[in-house]
Amino acid sequence: MSYENLAYSYKITYFKGKQIFEVLVNGEPFGVTFPWDEHFRFGETKARLIVMCMPYIKKFALNPSSLQKTIRSNNCIIEPHDFFERNGQIIDKPYLKLTDTFTWVSIGLGQEKAKAVIALKKDIERFASLKSPIIHSQPTVQIGSTVRILLDNQEETFTIVHPTESNPTKGLISFESPIGKALLERQENETFTALTPSGKITITILKILRH
Repeated sequence: MSYENLAYSYKITYFKGKQIFEVLVNGEPFGVTFPWDEHFRFGETKARLIVMCMPYIKKFALNPSSLQKTIRSNNCIIEPHDFFERNGQIIDKPYLKLTDTFTWVSIGLGQEKAKAVIALKKDIERFASLKSPIIHSQPTVQIGSTVRILLDNQEETFTIVHPTESNPTKGLISFESPIGKALLERQENETFTALTPSGKITITILKILRH
């Protein structure tokens, strides 16, 4: 089957009272044209994520191999992969995983979906109602932040990183670790507890040094 000269459009449906943006290809649901995919549809949160990551989606659509490493940008994590798993089978096709570091919502895009997103960029922007980036009045801990904290009354400095970059002996902790998860989205002078394999600990954020 040739996938050239495809016409992309969309329709708005509803699920549990919320609007859903569904991508159509030649007037049909996405999965009709691309049998390995199901329907391609998403709500407002994922639409916002797509809009924020659009520059990287464009690069991926043109040439998937142009993105080789995980990127953190505009409160998003952009992770390129060479294959994915579906129903226990390995599918040898590149895809892009996008994650919003505020909501931890994620979405995966293959090259065909990326092309559809680009074609419908303005429509997705309107659907997302994304007027401007989310701005906090005070800095919050994000992936890439370096923070000075009081950890059970002992001062420590950590940088929150992707799991592949984690090295606790150098002060680099994964955002998926118990302490990393507890720190995300927190502000200076907040005190809270976190559950670790060693038990419950108390953390106070003294200073966000870099965010």
